[in-house]
This record gives sequence, C-alpha cells and structure tokens, in this order.
Amino acid sequence: MFESKMNLAGVRFNTTAVVITTLAVNFLSLALPIMTLQVYDRVIPNQSYNTLQVLVIGVCVLVTLEALLKIARSYIINWSGASFEHAIANQLMDTYLNSDIKHLKRVGVGAGLQYMADITRMKDFYSGDVLCNLIELAFVSIFLALVWYIGGALVLVPMVLVGLFLLVISRFSMHLDGSMSLRSMCDDRRYNFLFQALTGVHTIKSFGLEESFCRRYEYMEQESGFSNITVAQLSGFVFNLSIVFSQLMLASVISVGAYLVVNTNMTVGGLVACILLSGRVMQPIQKMLQVWLKYKSHRIAKKNVESVLATPKLSKNKAVKTIEKKGTVKLQDVTFYYPNSKDPVFEDVTFAVSAGEAVHIDGSEGVGKSTLLKVVAGLYLPDAGTVEVDGVNVAENASEILGNHVAYISDANTIFRGTIRDNITLFGKRSNLEAMEIVRDLDLQGDIAQLPSGFDTHLEGLKADTVPPSLRQKIMIARSLVSRPNVLVFDNADHAFDKSTYAILIDYIRKRKDELAIVFSTNDPVLISLANRFYLIHNKKITLQSIKNVIERQVS
Repeated sequence: MFESKMNLAGVRFNTTAVVITTLAVNFLSLALPIMTLQVYDRVIPNQSYNTLQVLVIGVCVLVTLEALLKIARSYIINWSGASFEHAIANQLMDTYLNSDIKHLKRVGVGAGLQYMADITRMKDFYSGDVLCNLIELAFVSIFLALVWYIGGALVLVPMVLVGLFLLVISRFSMHLDGSMSLRSMCDDRRYNFLFQALTGVHTIKSFGLEESFCRRYEYMEQESGFSNITVAQLSGFVFNLSIVFSQLMLASVISVGAYLVVNTNMTVGGLVACILLSGRVMQPIQKMLQVWLKYKSHRIAKKNVESVLATPKLSKNKAVKTIEKKGTVKLQDVTFYYPNSKDPVFEDVTFAVSAGEAVHIDGSEGVGKSTLLKVVAGLYLPDAGTVEVDGVNVAENASEILGNHVAYISDANTIFRGTIRDNITLFGKRSNLEAMEIVRDLDLQGDIAQLPSGFDTHLEGLKADTVPPSLRQKIMIARSLVSRPNVLVFDNADHAFDKSTYAILIDYIRKRKDELAIVFSTNDPVLISLANRFYLIHNKKITLQSIKNVIERQVS
C-alpha cells in the first residue's frame, strides 16, 4: 500500500458549514412527524382550527428553511469537490512531468488518462458529502429513540429489520471487491489498446489490420462489459434490497402499529408519526449504502492515483542562474539501475566531450545505449557518479537551464498541440526572433510559407495533421535547436528522417561542429564519420574502440 502523497492544502473544504447545515436539516426534518402527531391526537379530536393554522404555517416555514439549507449545503459540497479535483489533477500532472522517468509507473497512456478520470470518483470522499452522510446516519439513533418514546415496543420492528439488512449486505462485500478490481484491470487494458489503435490508425490501415484490431477490441470490450455487468448486478441487487427492506419496514410498522392502536396501546397520531420516522430511518442507511458502493471504486481509484503521486521526483535545483555555454560533457564513474533491478544497465562509465568533438556510442540491442544518452541529456539521473554539462552537475541544474544547453533528438520526439510558432518558440519561452533565426539556419522558411496560415498553422500533434511528415520532423529539430545549445545528444533519430530532413541536420552539424559537443548513437555511416572517438557498451562497461572495430561491427 502506498503512503498517501496527496496534498490537500489547496482544497477549500468548509467542515463547519457542512456540519451545521446537516445538523439543522435533520432537526428540521422532525417538524412533519411532530406536526402529524399533534394534528391526529389533539387538533382533530378537539377541532382546534386555530392551532391547525399555526402548525401548518410553522411547518411550511421550517420546510422552506430546510430546502434552503440543503441548497446551501449542496453548493458548499460541490465547490469543495471541484476544489479537490482541481488540486489533485494539478498534483498528478506535476508528478507526471517532474518525476524521475525511470520510476514512473509503466501503465500505458490509456491507463494514465483513466487515472486522471479516477479523481472524479474520489472527490465525494474529500468534499464533505461523506461527512454529511455520516452525520445523517447518526440521526438514525435519534429517530429510533423517538419511535421508542412514541410507540414503545414498536421500535423493535425497524431495529430488527435494519440489523437483518446490514447482515445480508455484509455477505456481498467480498464479491463486490473482487468484481470491481477485475473491472478496473479490464478498463486499463481496454483504454491502453484504444489509445494505441487511434494513434496508430494509419499503420493499421497500411497493413490491412482493421478487421483484426476490431476483433481484438471486441474481445476487450466483451471482457469489460462482463465485468461491468457483474458489478452492476451486485450493486443493483444491494440497492434494490434496500428498497425492499424499506417497504418491508413500512408494512411491518403499519401492521404492528395497527395492532397496538386496536389494543389502545398507541394513538393513531402516534402510529402515523412512527411510520414517518421509520421511513426516515432507512433514508440515511440507503445513502450510506451508496457511499459504501462508491467506496469500493474510490479505494481502487485512490490506490491508482497514489501509486503515481508516490513516484520519486527529480531533486533538481530549480533556481535559475546563467551558465556559460562551453559545449562540454563529462561523465565520471556513472552507474545506472532501473527500478526493481539488481543488475545495473551500465556501471563506472567515464568519458568527456569538449566543443568540436563528437563521440559515437555503439553496442548490441538492449545494452543501454539509449539509456546512457538519456543520462547524458539529464532525462535520467545516475544512481552513482556524476554527469556534468558545461561544468555543472545535471542533478543540480534546473531543467529550464539544462534545456538551453542540451538538445536531445530521438525518434520519440513529438509535436505538441498548438501552432508551428508555439512549437518552435516552446510556447513563448523563446522569442519570435530566435525562432526565425533557427528556421533560416535550417532553411525551413520556404516550406512554412507555403502553408495557408504560415507560422500560425495549427497542429494537433497527430499523424493526421495536414502538414507533410517531413515538415513535422523539421519543426521538431528546429524546436530542439532554437535555444542554440552547444551539446547535442542524438539517439538514432535518423531512422525516422526522410532525405531532406537528414540533409538539413547533417548540414547544420557540419556548420556548427566546432561549437558543438556531440554524443550520439546511430548506424548511419555518414554520421559515424563525424565522430572523433568511438565507445562500445559491452558487459555493462564502456570501452574505447577504433574506427576499424566500428566498421567491422557495422558490416557484421
């Protein structure tokens, strides 16, 4: 079980107002049974019309006040719920963006979106709604005490039926827990598959896999549907059972009460008042039953959200300070582990790169080339050793500053939703002048000018965007280079490039080679030829190798 990491400091929850309004509403709800008792036992026998008028007016005022208090309480609870949802959603987003990526729970994008939606299922337990229901549940004892005061032994009827109802409900608790856990697992799997299918729809069509993916989704939808049916049936049974017991209680109180009235052990007014109070006994229990059913979902949702919030964050210094761009990279005794792994991906890695130098990282598939490049770029922090960029430890450098010094280009780079200008200027973090300069350096102004809206062309960040794929690639490169970084980390990005994009990047590197410290991994012979030194990752160690060894590896 994860330790709660939710920070509720920003949640505006007025406990006092909820308690006062709930107490007032429940006390005011006693007006109608008391009025009924007075009408049947005193007003009608004595034909006291003046008293009746006063009672009616008084009850109307109290009922109106009760309605206004309920509206006010509803506003307070809804506001608190919205405040909770806002605060936790922001915390979740902050965790996703600022966490140590290697520790981030691998749940898939679809499940991640589902976790964001889980916050809605949690808010009732942090908005005051549950507190309100607990207070109302406490009034059950007051209602039963009044039934005992008015009807004596008649109170045994609702007490026995309530106890029997709770006993039956407890028998279904474990079944409902298991069904809800299964539903959550099926939904996560279905959402992940759905996201994968929608983002890769072009690939699916190109291979003619529409029918296959439809069948797979139908199977997952069937699984999810069956789990939903099971949960709905159990929840529906429990809820319908509460209605049956409520009606059974009403019939039983009427029957037993009528017997007491016939035997002159109770007045007609007392019987009617007891019937109304008995109805009030089941209402809080039915509400708490709904809370109990929601709690099953809440517990799963809370576990999911807290598992993300418990992700360790990068403990970087957020202070912004100017650092001279030297174009240097230095790794000293760097060791890196993935979570829950006893063996390091690599260990004791040491090398340095200065401006004007290019280092090529080679190795078999899965040995950690991409991981090492992410460590160099500051995306991953080493478990031992240090990584310095321009003389400053990346672990102590603010991400905002590090991004000005290091350009990380990989085949996993993406376009963000917004205009071309938004993407290249990093949504205003870089100036339009800087954006125009990098566009000119990469010779993109002609391609962008051909678009109807030019720099203000809107992109969705999807493959269905109207701009050509090659231009998307160039925009991503321009965004990486707009801050004029002097360290370039290149992770096999050329695999995704077309010829024009590849030529633009090669030309840019050659023009600025004397200013750049380059660390890259690629199989492209042209890029490899730009390297000054060559390193091989093998058996978790990194060793210097000759160009001859590199050529032999490439040939093999």
